[in-house]
Amino acid sequence: AKRPWWVRDKLLCKTTSHDIDFVLNDISGSEFARLFHRHVSNSEKVTEQSAAKRSKHLQTASLQYRDFCIDFCHLRFEKYSPDSRVPEKTNKASPVEDAWRRDLTINSLFYNINTNQVEDWTEQGLQDLQLGMIATPAVMPLATLLEDPLRILRAIRFAAQLSFSMETSLKKAAMDSRVRQALQLKVSRDRIGNEIDLMFQTRDPCRGIQFLLETNLIDAVFIFEKSWNAEMMPSPLDVYEAGFGLLTRTQALASRIFVEASQWDESRRRYLWYSAFLKPCCDMSPSINSRGGKKSRRNGSILY
Repeated sequence: AKRPWWVRDKLLCKTTSHDIDFVLNDISGSEFARLFHRHVSNSEKVTEQSAAKRSKHLQTASLQYRDFCIDFCHLRFEKYSPDSRVPEKTNKASPVEDAWRRDLTINSLFYNINTNQVEDWTEQGLQDLQLGMIATPAVMPLATLLEDPLRILRAIRFAAQLSFSMETSLKKAAMDSRVRQALQLKVSRDRIGNEIDLMFQTRDPCRGIQFLLETNLIDAVFIFEKSWNAEMMPSPLDVYEAGFGLLTRTQALASRIFVEASQWDESRRRYLWYSAFLKPCCDMSPSINSRGGKKSRRNGSILY
């Protein structure tokens, strides 16, 4: 079966994704990838991409084939340790169990290549896709966010990418202080930065920043430099809100100028969104306005 973004984007009639994941029910992802590589490598160039050392036990595999990045994995359920977002234990699972462990309902949809049918094992994915709703399969979203706090940033990013709303219980769970702590302890700054960068590549980053403000996670993502003096300068929240306001006005103006998606230069648009949101931070930053060198400006700064 193919899952989950390819299925979601197909149902939304969006441009076909070049990232395709195959989930397998009777063989591991790494074993199937080796068979696939052996089958096509004589006539086609296939590049293997190694899994991170911490996640090799998941037995997933990635291949670059033509213009596609293909991931292979086995149906599984996962068990997490309190101090890591990488599952410490996995086991074989049914399609139902695998779907229920997913981060979001819209990402839990399968397309069965044997029956040519979409499978919605949570019985929520298709409905949430129609409603434009970001929600977790889990009845208690807090538990799934604490297992892997990166999921809340993914939820916010997909909300911005698809112009979806966020389900009330998910937003409430994201406001729990334990999620904030887990995000800071379990997720590297690189992974956080990657999700935020993907959010700024969308046409509606304002929606993502708004959710970060509403869930009180904005300062866990955009960390102010240590030299920031809250008594002498505006509070960080005031700066974030000023950036949000400028980004909102910039996005509204740009959307009126560039109506068609084909008119956008995506790389320049991304820089425009970043510039608008971060301008108040730059204007008020003591390190930017001081005579300190480049190295000193980089220490702990939101801007670097």
